[in-house]
Amino acid sequence: MTRRAETRQGLVVYGATGHTGALIASFAAARWQAARRRGAEPLWAEPPLLAGRDATRLRSLADPLGLPWVAASLDDAASLDAALAQRAIVIHAAGPFAGTAVRMVRACLRTRTHYLDVSGEFASFRQVDDFNVDATQLGVMLMPGAGFVVTASDYLAARLAREVPGLHTLRIAMSSAGELSRGSLATLLEASRMRVTIRRAGRYVAIPPGQREREFCFADSDFGPATLCSAVQLPDLLSAVETTRGLSSGDASEGVANVETYAEADVWRRVWLQGAAATAALTQAAPVKRFLQRRIAQLPEVVRTSPPRAQIVVAEGEDRYGALCRRARLETDDVYAFSAWSAVLLAEFAARRGAAARTGLAGIRTPAGLFHDELHASLAECDHVRVSPIRSEGLGARHGSR
Repeated sequence: MTRRAETRQGLVVYGATGHTGALIASFAAARWQAARRRGAEPLWAEPPLLAGRDATRLRSLADPLGLPWVAASLDDAASLDAALAQRAIVIHAAGPFAGTAVRMVRACLRTRTHYLDVSGEFASFRQVDDFNVDATQLGVMLMPGAGFVVTASDYLAARLAREVPGLHTLRIAMSSAGELSRGSLATLLEASRMRVTIRRAGRYVAIPPGQREREFCFADSDFGPATLCSAVQLPDLLSAVETTRGLSSGDASEGVANVETYAEADVWRRVWLQGAAATAALTQAAPVKRFLQRRIAQLPEVVRTSPPRAQIVVAEGEDRYGALCRRARLETDDVYAFSAWSAVLLAEFAARRGAAARTGLAGIRTPAGLFHDELHASLAECDHVRVSPIRSEGLGARHGSR
């Protein structure tokens, strides 16, 4: 018999055999073992349950970690519901999320299981947001973007909302880390058919890929070299609005009005973005898409696009008149390790909050919007993350759109 939702504890890691999923599984196993020694941690009252489609790969991952596992397909509602019903929270790590998130969210609503994912996809965020009303009514938390792509920048956005009264404009830029997982490449293939979106005066506006560029300063100093970045469609266009709502006075009480998201425009990315509009029809044609998907599946788990280097996120915030400007910065040595760290810790925070109050989690939530203070304390203790002081000079925001 399935236990009632309010009596369940513990974590499911779905998509555990992927690159990021395996890192999440390993980190969750370590946290569970540590919690067994010290006790009193709601998330780890049960061992993490690893789940996915491939029983053979799950067994080979779970057995060395001493964890239980269950094979369950997103296309089999009965087996998926049975897996989720064994725990209170799921971290969904099986992408591309635009094709998987809806099925997992529906299963979470059926089983009253809190949902987190490590998506960096704008489209899947919009899909998850469509279930906000149902999740609120059922008492289920939906937190897309529990990995690096949103959690890091969301934390910086929350800091700026506290630093800049009436935060009016927010720009977020990511440097190139020099590597992509197979899942990230599959996500890029899906995104090639989409136009780039920016938020302007509270409305979302579409622009052609590769047609908006801007220079940012990624240096940990007041002044530094300018790095060219291209506008891309990151989930912060949605999450930053939710996170900044109510954190700053004035217009930002309804969420920041203007949001733009960028990625470092190295040669590989510029070719991809500027060619996306011209080749979208070709790459999304069924035979070509299947061919590209097969080729991506044959690649190594992690593809090096340049020598590996630290990944840097900067966020620039301005008031309505541009008179008050601030820059926040975060750097990590490994974005995939960060994703495992942040997803598991956010699940811990949710379990603690739920055990203490059993309220305040339901509906669509953002990492820093719900857990800013917990993230702030945890980032200070994380040995592979460096958070720079907020700076008021050297924004490096020399405009170069064309």
